Amino acid sequence: KKILIKFKEFLGNVNIIYGIYKKFGKEYPYCRVAFRNKKIVEFLRELGITNNKSFSIKVNFPITNHFLRGLIDGDGSIYCGKRNCVRIFSASKDFVKQISDLLQENNIENHVYLRNNKKVLYDIQVNKNSEVKKIIDFLYNNANTFLQRKYYNATQIRNNLMKHLKFRELA
Repeated sequence: KKILIKFKEFLGNVNIIYGIYKKFGKEYPYCRVAFRNKKIVEFLRELGITNNKSFSIKVNFPITNHFLRGLIDGDGSIYCGKRNCVRIFSASKDFVKQISDLLQENNIENHVYLRNNKKVLYDIQVNKNSEVKKIIDFLYNNANTFLQRKYYNATQIRNNLMKHLKFRELA
């Protein structure tokens, strides 16, 4: 919510819509942005961002760590379970390739999996400990806007990885 308020202050003519969606019997609050300014809508369209972007997105600008962090804040996850992992989901094969290429260009090993339940969905994963540390460093380098809970998870994982990786070097 705080990020969307910052976004609204920056752009001006934007609506923030609040709601609740139900999944598996639980209710989850959500926020989304609606643009009313035709110039902004056209600008986003030129960048490759459309209403039904889930299946067709292919951005027409260089993807940066800041864009990727926003993407993970919205459609990805950073978690620690049996394995540390950073994941991004998309239904657009072209967009997944763009993200995977960005990670590879920054020497971050990643894997793309096709999930085909009821809909085609691509799952980009970074799950090797040394690579998870790299992507966390990449995501939060010079960052000042981020989802607080994901940043907290990322720093906890990174700190644990630093201990783990240093221990392995000593062994």
